[in-house]
Amino acid sequence: MVQIAGVYQHQKNENLKEFVMAIGENAEFATKADAATSSMEFVVSGDNYTVKNVYPDKTVTFSFTLGAEFDDPMPTGISFKSVATLNGNTIAVKTFLNGAQIGYRNYDFSDSGCVITMGATATTHVAKRIYSRQ
Repeated sequence: MVQIAGVYQHQKNENLKEFVMAIGENAEFATKADAATSSMEFVVSGDNYTVKNVYPDKTVTFSFTLGAEFDDPMPTGISFKSVATLNGNTIAVKTFLNGAQIGYRNYDFSDSGCVITMGATATTHVAKRIYSRQ
């Protein structure tokens, strides 16, 4: 298993603008999201994780314990309930609204970085954010 803890720098996106528009955001917001760069830091202590996303205009930090429900803040400023699990080098986050799963994020870690794959029940579009390990 690779080391998850560390700092990652955003490199590029795949299909993010299309995905963001498909889940109901407007074109202006989707374009801004697609252009946003960030750094991401994972701090790990046993089954407890803290993720800090630093964007040019804000910082979003959230913490979770594997297998337990947590408040999951979105870039739009709203929060959903999510549950994260670890399977090998992948942290899988399932996101819920009113008890029903509405989306997911898979954080796939490697020695060189992290690829976040995002999907939602509202669309067949899938997006990726690709980060390099610092």
